[in-house]
Amino acid sequence: MAAGALSHAGLLRWWLAFRVCIAGVLSGDLVLYWTGRHWGERVLNWRVIRWVLTPQRETWLKGACCRHAVETIVTVRHVLGLRAAAFLTAGAMAVPPRAPSVERTGDRQHRPVESPCPQDRARSARPHGDSAMPRSGPSEENLASVP
Repeated sequence: MAAGALSHAGLLRWWLAFRVCIAGVLSGDLVLYWTGRHWGERVLNWRVIRWVLTPQRETWLKGACCRHAVETIVTVRHVLGLRAAAFLTAGAMAVPPRAPSVERTGDRQHRPVESPCPQDRARSARPHGDSAMPRSGPSEENLASVP
């Protein structure tokens, strides 16, 4: 608010005020994220956090981060009262702090992403082979029945 008033009065250049405001917003988000990353689940049980982050909201946020981490954080960042909870939860779940690099191979894009969900990490840690992963695709019996 002050930056806007100072810019309007001509005491501050608007583009400089805009950059400073964006830097302040991003640094606040990063402090919340790294607090959750450093203290993990313990930070989610602090009294001041539990006032905003009820067990139902925590379950919802964790599930949403498992399904769509980036979309959830960007959306919840703009919801009053859930911003701090979202960044603390993302840090506690060890959601990657930045988007992974995109490799282009031919016409397809490959994004190497480690899932923040514990069940997905356990699933990807299984040894690969015929016994670990079920075979997908059409079987010979199914192909024989196609006219």
